[in-house]
Amino acid sequence: MSEPKKLVRNPGKKQKSFVIRIDESTYKLLEKWANDEFRSVNGQIEYLLNQNLVNSGRKKKNRISLTKMKSREEILCFFY
Repeated sequence: MSEPKKLVRNPGKKQKSFVIRIDESTYKLLEKWANDEFRSVNGQIEYLLNQNLVNSGRKKKNRISLTKMKSREEILCFFY
């Protein structure tokens, strides 16, 4: 059997890694929220940052057309 393909959220897009220090109670709240929305804590933080950048007018909202996506994997990544 072949290995299943790993879904990559933003193929070809570089991401910057960094360390963040937050108190334990805040982390636990983020963890609960992330679990409620079927995300990792890292994914939840990234989602919240992006939402706030859009809401403040500092970033354009990503409008992705499902018809322009080339593969099933790209479509699945859009929803996760």
